[in-house]
Amino acid sequence: MITRHHVALTLLCSMIPAGIIFSFDPVTSVLVVIGTAIGAIIPDIHMHRSKSSRIRRIPWAIAQTGRVLCIPLMQALYRSIFGIDTDPLDKRMTHSLPGILIYSLVFALGTGGLVLLFPSPIPLIAAIGFTGGIMMGMVLHLAEDMCTKKGIFPAFPFSERCVAGSIRPCNTEDPRITEFHILYITIAGGFLSIMFMMGVPATDIVPEGIAVMALCVGSMICMSDIHVRENISPQAYNPDKVMV
Repeated sequence: MITRHHVALTLLCSMIPAGIIFSFDPVTSVLVVIGTAIGAIIPDIHMHRSKSSRIRRIPWAIAQTGRVLCIPLMQALYRSIFGIDTDPLDKRMTHSLPGILIYSLVFALGTGGLVLLFPSPIPLIAAIGFTGGIMMGMVLHLAEDMCTKKGIFPAFPFSERCVAGSIRPCNTEDPRITEFHILYITIAGGFLSIMFMMGVPATDIVPEGIAVMALCVGSMICMSDIHVRENISPQAYNPDKVMV
């Protein structure tokens, strides 16, 4: 999907856990949202750097920061342990479950290092919330891209099998992405409204929050004609640029 769609959909979904956390820890709630926004962007390592807009360079910088920190490590692991050589600009590296797992470990170690430098309960909780947000953003990114024609490669580089949908993000005649936004706003907004109006304790509503998030993502997947296809040309999956 286009970057702005990724960010909007993941932020809407992140409002559910953030709303639950906000009732007892507003700072961590904000960090979850920030982490989710970052996680929604960093898998797109092949993003085009905008020449006309400084604001649009921010997502590009986030994606490139993740690429610099994580891709060399991923390449070294794949080469040394499995004997697999990979292209550092191949977007399939980050649109896979092994890819987001390694990304998550790198960011967890980074935030864990900050906790060691500032040993107190507040940084620990903040680090967990921020890292958890990044992980959630990346998972949602893959779920959203799975609904598109280009799809994702869940087991890359061990398998080139692709899981894809039928959506073309730039096709303005296809209303489904707009419908996804409306769906997320309706479901997440309704859940949070009920939670705050009823004053339900946050610890009592976690299972319901997880179920609501699953409903959002599951509905999106069901509307996208998901299917599995065999390996695809890397050139077809890695265009010259990714729209912001």
